[in-house]
Amino acid sequence: MDKLFFIMVLPLLSMGGYIPSRPRYGCPEDTLLLHPCECISESDVGISIKCENTNLAQAGVALNNLATLRVPIQMMYIRKCSISRLFGSLFYNLQINLLQIEDTPIDVIDDYAFLGVNNTLNELRLFNLSLKVFPTNAFQVLGNLTKLQISGHYLSELPKNAFASSISDKLVHLEITDGSLNFIPIESLQPLKKLKVLNLHNNAIQELKKNQFKGLREVEVLDLSFNNISRLDVSHVSDLIKLGWCNVSQNNLKELPRGTFARNSVLKLLNISHNKIKKLDSNSFRGLRFLRRLYISDNEINDIGRETFGTISKIGTIDLARNRLNKIDYQMFDNLKFVEVIDVSENQVSEIKKFAFRDLYLAEINLSKNNISKIQESAFQNCVNITVLDLSNNKLSEISPKSFDEVSYATELRLSHNLLSQMNQIPLTHMHGLKVLNVSYNQITTIPKATFPKLYELHTIDSSHNNLTEIFNAVFQTLFSLRTLDLSYNQLKIIKPGTFGTMPTLLHLNLNYNELEDIARSALTRLSSTRTLLIKGNNLQSLFQLPISVSHLDVSHNKLKGLPLKSWPSMNSLLSLDLSFNKIEDNLEKGTFESLLTLMELNLNFNGIRNVPWAALSDLSSLQHIHLKGNELSYLTRKAFGNLPVLLELDISLNSISNVSEEAFEGLLQLLYLNISHNTISLISNEAFKGLVSLKTLDLSFNKLEKLDNKSHGVLDYCLSLESLNISNNEFSSINKKTFPNDRYIPYKLNEIDLSFNFIPVLTNDLAISGGRFKKLNLSHNLISNIGKGVIGNLTQLEVIDLSFNKLEDELEEEFFNLSSVISEVYLSYNQLNDLPWCVFKKIKKLSVLDIRFNNFSEFSTDLQKLVENGTAVYFGGNPLICNCFVRPINRILKKQLTVAWYYKEIVCRKPHHLYGRPLFEVEDERLICSDIENGINSTRQQKDVTNLVPDIEFRAAERKSDDLILRWRILKNEDIANSRIIIKKRNDPLMVVYEEEVPYYQRKIIVPSKYLQFNDETEICILAKDSRGLLRGFYEQQCQFYSEIIKGGSFKIKCDVALVLSLIYSFTFLT
Repeated sequence: MDKLFFIMVLPLLSMGGYIPSRPRYGCPEDTLLLHPCECISESDVGISIKCENTNLAQAGVALNNLATLRVPIQMMYIRKCSISRLFGSLFYNLQINLLQIEDTPIDVIDDYAFLGVNNTLNELRLFNLSLKVFPTNAFQVLGNLTKLQISGHYLSELPKNAFASSISDKLVHLEITDGSLNFIPIESLQPLKKLKVLNLHNNAIQELKKNQFKGLREVEVLDLSFNNISRLDVSHVSDLIKLGWCNVSQNNLKELPRGTFARNSVLKLLNISHNKIKKLDSNSFRGLRFLRRLYISDNEINDIGRETFGTISKIGTIDLARNRLNKIDYQMFDNLKFVEVIDVSENQVSEIKKFAFRDLYLAEINLSKNNISKIQESAFQNCVNITVLDLSNNKLSEISPKSFDEVSYATELRLSHNLLSQMNQIPLTHMHGLKVLNVSYNQITTIPKATFPKLYELHTIDSSHNNLTEIFNAVFQTLFSLRTLDLSYNQLKIIKPGTFGTMPTLLHLNLNYNELEDIARSALTRLSSTRTLLIKGNNLQSLFQLPISVSHLDVSHNKLKGLPLKSWPSMNSLLSLDLSFNKIEDNLEKGTFESLLTLMELNLNFNGIRNVPWAALSDLSSLQHIHLKGNELSYLTRKAFGNLPVLLELDISLNSISNVSEEAFEGLLQLLYLNISHNTISLISNEAFKGLVSLKTLDLSFNKLEKLDNKSHGVLDYCLSLESLNISNNEFSSINKKTFPNDRYIPYKLNEIDLSFNFIPVLTNDLAISGGRFKKLNLSHNLISNIGKGVIGNLTQLEVIDLSFNKLEDELEEEFFNLSSVISEVYLSYNQLNDLPWCVFKKIKKLSVLDIRFNNFSEFSTDLQKLVENGTAVYFGGNPLICNCFVRPINRILKKQLTVAWYYKEIVCRKPHHLYGRPLFEVEDERLICSDIENGINSTRQQKDVTNLVPDIEFRAAERKSDDLILRWRILKNEDIANSRIIIKKRNDPLMVVYEEEVPYYQRKIIVPSKYLQFNDETEICILAKDSRGLLRGFYEQQCQFYSEIIKGGSFKIKCDVALVLSLIYSFTFLT
């Protein structure tokens, strides 16, 4: 029986997919428990909590609730909160591993603020706070802390006892960066015996004391960059015996004293760039036998003594860029067997001395952007396989053949931007491993015979931007691996039959922008592997014989007047041919392209062609793209392009076409993209597009069209697959029933229409009849002042509509402006609207953009506010907004956003005068006030509750228990609010206080003993808010209630005297 059960159940189990187990610690199911914080991730080691845009009072309750769950917190982020002083038991009983507080204006952290997390907190990050005093006492309980980061602060000094507590027990990583720290007592850091990383980057430190880092023997990383340190010597860093990474860049060091790093023997990286060091010698780096990376760029070094780098024989990178060196001296870089990069670029070097580079292997040497005019003999001695030798941007007119010995060569040699005049001035004899040679931007006039020895690995030569006028015959034939040859931007006038000779490996030949007038018949035929041939911008008047292997040929910007028959050999590899910007005119005839068996793209732009060369094109059975832009076509006859069965794209824009006849595109069954823009078309025959059953995109913009139909038939009726139509910048003044294709029995696909920049004054039902499938409709920049009833509402699939830059006024009503439920973007900017049928927008579920900029809206209505709350991006800038109490709700919404979007930053007050020009999101709620008349309007609108000033605290509930009074309240703002203050006083005597108590910020309940409630009707209860500094905040009427009203069991009512409560606040402020 058991076996039978197993056999029956096993298939059922195997049918189900793998269900991964949930993490050990999950987020609370009740999200309100953590409000306003939220749980952002869960894992087997703990959850992650984020608290943003809140205050101590609100976060305190959330974290207090979280503590009751006893769930480990792997990471907690407190970001952009309104807290000035961190105090109290905010983190009490929380098991936090990593705590990050950022972008919060905390300037004081009270003693024991981290009590409760001291046993679990391993990493503390304090980013962009306003700390002015180092919180020594707050940190003293963090005995398990291993990493402390303080970035963005106002600390000026560290106290001597900063780490003289249990915080030093396990701390291995300390960062105090991006602030104004300028003084560090020696005693401050001494307790940190286990510290491995010390980062004091970007402060204001000017001086290091003797034994500044005494006792820090475990430190491996030291960052003192971006300070103003003027001196660094052995007394400062001698105790850092395990230092492996040191950065003192961007300081004010003027020298590197002898033996500075003598005791830092394991140092591997040293960065002293961007200082004012003037000299280096053999003692500068003595003792650094393991140094691998040395960065000394951007100093004022003009002298480097002999054997300076000899003591760091294992160096891998030496960066001396942007100094003041005027020569590479004898044996400056000698016997550096492990060096990988030597950078001496952008100095003032004029000469490279003998043996300057010796015994190097696989090194990259950068000597660019200097003034080098001479390289002495044996300058490069035993430099095997220099990966890159960059001598560009110098003043070299020649290089001695003896500059390199027999074994020294470069894999890539850069000699661009020099003064070379002959190619044989480059010592290539022993460059047997050379792969890339760049001699562009020189003054080379000829490439003489025997310029190149047998270089078996050279695959790229760039000789562009020279003055080449002559190339000796077969000069490149000794380069057996040459694949790319760039001879563009020279002065070559003729290519002789033997100029290139046989080059079986050449793939890319660039002869652009020379002065070529003639290419001999057989000059290129022996280039049997060439794929790309570029001869753009020359003076060729006739075509030359091509190598049959070419796949891309560019002969644009020449003077070709025609292509005679049999201009081409039989080619089955040519895919792309560019003949644009020539003078071909109407000299193309049948058979011209007959031999181009596989041509896919033909560019005939700007050739002065008056008639479509259909006969010549008819031979191109594989043609997919034709470009006839910028010619002089004036009329398209029937079957103007012949039969091109696989043509996908046709561009005949920028011509002078004024008329398109019937069946002009017959034979183009596969055409997908047709561009006829920028012509003078005023008339298109009804059957002009007959046969274009595959057409998807049609561009008729910038013409003179007034209609696309004859009221019974439409021009586009045959375009069954058309999806996108652009008829902008024409002369349409109306839209008829047949303007766009529509038929209940034919599933047309047209869904995107651009009708912008026309002269349409009104939208009638004819648009609705033909536009039922439209998804995007652009009607901007017209003259639309009226919309017919139900026109837009019947566009049931419309997702984007643009009616900006029209003349719409306030006649828009729901029945005339009824949008589809699927619409996502509505653009109505630059009209004359001051109201809209907002009930229409309530029906839209996924409205992402509503653009009503530069209209006449003077208020931000409640309906607009609801759209913002639902996630719609409302573009409102440029309207004459009156910033009164009615805009308080949207102002509060903007203030709750962590980052205010650009379109909300554009909302600017126009009135009242004292707020003119101020962005709304920057205006304080208290300054948005209404006049008496406006307050009367406010009452009639029944929205006084939302437009009134929001109090800090709101009474929530009250109940009697054993004659005691239990009060509950809630915090309404995310501004700086911490503790609450409960005051019970006599009604007409603000100084007659019978009860007063301060409630911690994490509590929302208090029990008032009955003995303090003896005054009954004369007793008044107030709950006031205090900020994190302990100061009472502003008073709001709603925060005081009469006891007589409370004990009646009715709702809370405001009956207190404002003057009395204000005097109460001032009195207690004075007393405190």
